[in-house]
Amino acid sequence: MMRLFTLLLLGTIGFLGGCQNQQDQADSLKAAERIHLQLTSKDYHSIYRESGESLKRSVSELQFVADMSRLADDVGALKKATPIAYKSSFDTAAGAKHILMFDLEFERSRAKENISFVRNKSGQMQVWDLNIAPVE
Repeated sequence: MMRLFTLLLLGTIGFLGGCQNQQDQADSLKAAERIHLQLTSKDYHSIYRESGESLKRSVSELQFVADMSRLADDVGALKKATPIAYKSSFDTAAGAKHILMFDLEFERSRAKENISFVRNKSGQMQVWDLNIAPVE
């Protein structure tokens, strides 16, 4: 009887964890869509300001905007962002981290994007890390 209870408990925990993971994935995709709209409109300042502390510690707003502007000058406007993969992990500094990989199609080139999100204290997804690497 105890074994059956333990199996039911573990199954319930796994199911609830799976539901949360699906919600986290959906929320991450929605946040990535917002980032891609901001990339399309060249609103780099907003991307930076809405990002989490990890991104802000790694680069200044001025440098971030300059890097993103240079990327746009090199590859043109973002035309399409296709999700390729999602995974979640745990970071001791950030807590639950949600990592998405996209294939980005620009006017003159393609790129691979890795974008990580964490939830802030109010539950909103914030960019933890953003890497866009043009495909040769």
